[in-house]
Amino acid sequence: MNGKHRSSRLVATAGIFLFLILAFAGPVAAQEGVTYISEGQCIFEASDFDNCTAEDVRYGTFKVMEVIDGCTSTADTFTARIRAEVNATAAQRDDIAFWIGLTDYAATNPDAEPGDGALYGDSCYRQILSPTTTDPSAVDVNSGEGPYASLDSDNDFCGDIQQDVPTLANLPFDAGMVLTLPCADPDNDGVANLDACVSWENNRNVACADVTEALPGTPSKCDCGTFALPEVTIPEVKVWKIIVDKVTPQYPNSAEVFSFKLDGDTEDDFTPVEFTLTDGQTPFVSGALPEGTYSVVEAEPGSGWTLEKVVCVDDAGATYDPESIDLSGSEKTVTCTFTNTFEPPDSGVALPFWYLLIGGALLGAGLVALGAFMQHKARTLSA
Repeated sequence: MNGKHRSSRLVATAGIFLFLILAFAGPVAAQEGVTYISEGQCIFEASDFDNCTAEDVRYGTFKVMEVIDGCTSTADTFTARIRAEVNATAAQRDDIAFWIGLTDYAATNPDAEPGDGALYGDSCYRQILSPTTTDPSAVDVNSGEGPYASLDSDNDFCGDIQQDVPTLANLPFDAGMVLTLPCADPDNDGVANLDACVSWENNRNVACADVTEALPGTPSKCDCGTFALPEVTIPEVKVWKIIVDKVTPQYPNSAEVFSFKLDGDTEDDFTPVEFTLTDGQTPFVSGALPEGTYSVVEAEPGSGWTLEKVVCVDDAGATYDPESIDLSGSEKTVTCTFTNTFEPPDSGVALPFWYLLIGGALLGAGLVALGAFMQHKARTLSA
């Protein structure tokens, strides 16, 4: 990593003070309603590269030691304490750092400087192996709490690992802390997945004072992956929908507008939805609905129009009363088709009675005049 993100070297007392502030501060929780980062994004935000290729330092397993608050859906978060196993398959590796993905910091902080979210914990939870010791007999790689070996020449505060010695670390390492992470399930297998990277520093002659200085210098000094957490299950989220379609077979694509109301009897108060449709218009789709009993009603249609029939059927072929649609049990979508016919209203105009009298008199006079004319014509022809 270049000098852009590295703080100046600290004297021993100041280094210890800063270490205590950064290493023991509580982790930043994943937030609901934001975009979660993709694999490795948080370490890339803090580095000058966009991939990790290390094969000499890798995670072995992740084990959830305790679930404090589980997942209700993939839109939720879970709170837990996790134990990670990290291995060095080559020689000794120094200044090990853990990177656990939380949220896409840049998505909600457009004015942030590149890397801010990862460097300061807003998009990543970061942790080093601590505390450390220079006494080989005191090293404990199995407890998840250390102390861990300080093997590099500067005997700094960022723990190191030896080749082929699996090392366990509790995340967070303080028993009074917890991680709150997204209920991500990219493979849809019903268990939460963890986005995590591990890195190491290749310069043994530079002291690592705290978690912000445990940075990989090149892509070959970090490894990332997505890890399933079987202990954190995500319940199946059932989705019920109602689709409403309007057809006027006598007049396809008629411009006549029909009004509808969707209402429901659910555990929580349901807010009725009012909408309009015409023949040929894209059907109304309710979106995901909570379990309950629903009704779809068409308002009184315009003059000449009659609601001939309503057919409500789900994707399995079962039919429903449009005023009592049961959305429970297995996931389903119910489509209701409203068919209307049209009969033109009577166009006759009722006239006042005296109009009829005058009309009759005029008609009678006309007939008398016509008769007289015809008689006169007949006499003329016979003369």
